[in-house]
Amino acid sequence: MRADDAWCAVLELAASQHGSFHRRQAAERQLSNRRLARAVANGELRAGPPGVFTLSSTTSGWKPRLMVASLAGGAASHRAAAALHGLDGIRPGVLDVSVPREVQGWFPGCRVHHWSYTDEADIVLVDGIRTTSVARTLVQLGRVVSAATVEQALDSALRYGHRLEDIEAVLRRLWRPGPTGAGVLRAVLESSDRSAAVPDSWFESVLFKLLRNHTTLEPVLQHEVATATGTTRRLDLAFPDVKLGVEAHSRAFHFGASKGNRDMDRHLELAAAGWQIIYVTWAMTRSPDELVASIASSYHARLTRTAS
Repeated sequence: MRADDAWCAVLELAASQHGSFHRRQAAERQLSNRRLARAVANGELRAGPPGVFTLSSTTSGWKPRLMVASLAGGAASHRAAAALHGLDGIRPGVLDVSVPREVQGWFPGCRVHHWSYTDEADIVLVDGIRTTSVARTLVQLGRVVSAATVEQALDSALRYGHRLEDIEAVLRRLWRPGPTGAGVLRAVLESSDRSAAVPDSWFESVLFKLLRNHTTLEPVLQHEVATATGTTRRLDLAFPDVKLGVEAHSRAFHFGASKGNRDMDRHLELAAAGWQIIYVTWAMTRSPDELVASIASSYHARLTRTAS
């Protein structure tokens, strides 16, 4: 292969890897170490951790930074992995990376965690970046965020189809005393507040816990109602004994003309089936005592009406 062809092949590779590549990958494409050194000297490349090079034109976004750590033998983990997996409650911010203890080097913009060993089954590729699996991420996440955020991430993982049995299996395998995060996930899973049903959103989970913790009421998550039109409508939370439903009314799922029309059709179908629906906005949860009292009042009013 000609030198120009090898250089072009490496450039194409870097473009598919957020602007970076490893010396080993360059050698596989027959690019010489001399050409690499010349590219660094003339400003075409930036040398990073041992063996990793980045195109000088590459911007310093969060994924390029994680890619550098990935190529060096590390993996995006903790908050960075949760963000890559799209778990709720985590946004790209602190870029956690876990690297073997023998890996040396500086990872700009990243918070480095060292580990002695990890099973390759715990590593997946997300957008080309070596990343801890969803289960391993959840086990480690409590090391750097609150239990509430771990639970939020867990609920979203279950909602996306990840199996609770798999998460629990990884937790058992990685369990050990100390500040590993595993204890936080274990406490979340064993909490008496959790329900067998998985909330469809974090908003619903907040409402569920408010009602469970501040009243003697027992709401049902994701209750299905058969309507006269033959359709089945699902309620976020429900008290089937009095046909009272509670809906988490967020802008993400209930905003816009077409969505508003669908919500109205749904509301009319439920009303025709004898259901009363209470719509709750996120702002209303800032006054939890008033919100809970209002829902409890509606419940008892319908209970009295049903009894009479």
